Amino acid sequence: MILNYIKILLKCKYTFLPPKKSEVVIFDEHSIQIISKIFNLKKIKVLRTRKEEINLFILFKNFIKLKFGFNEYLTSFIIFTKAKVIITSIDNNKNFYNLVSSCKAITIFFQNGVRMGHKDIFEILNYPKQLKNFKKNNFVNFMFTFNQMTSDLYQKIINGKTIVCGSILSNSKKISFKKKKGIIYISLFRPNFKKKTHINEIKLIQSLGKY
Repeated sequence: MILNYIKILLKCKYTFLPPKKSEVVIFDEHSIQIISKIFNLKKIKVLRTRKEEINLFILFKNFIKLKFGFNEYLTSFIIFTKAKVIITSIDNNKNFYNLVSSCKAITIFFQNGVRMGHKDIFEILNYPKQLKNFKKNNFVNFMFTFNQMTSDLYQKIINGKTIVCGSILSNSKKISFKKKKGIIYISLFRPNFKKKTHINEIKLIQSLGKY
């Protein structure tokens, strides 16, 4: 476990000073794009959860208490900031679901992408025996989703209140009422994304091109 920490410290950035107190903490830096559409980020602390930056003050404090897990580090960071609200747009991050029990703060997530049952959070629905224990141990105060269907699925796996709000990013764009003839295809493609474009999407685009 300690060797893993050493490897992480050699690769990531790190800070020495204790994290500043903040009533609101953003869980995962990748949430900024969406959260910035709703909140003023000047008074919000960002917790980087992908090991790209480590706070050595919190890390060493945990070592003294014989706490070596990364989830324990994330929890200790939040507790030290005395956050009252924890927000994320990485709604399929399982580590976020059990923060309420340890951090005593209100947790909120905003859905940021399509959620599926294959290699994603709703895959747990295929395993009834694991599902019961999963839902029992996970809670999110407020879950803002794209649609009612997604809300219903989240209600099956996580305790908490769901609210349909649509896509924050889409809602922030101005609507054009000019009518244009043709076909519009909304792709899940992301530039600089490590995963390859799904073969079915490639075939669909090729078919649309021929049409």
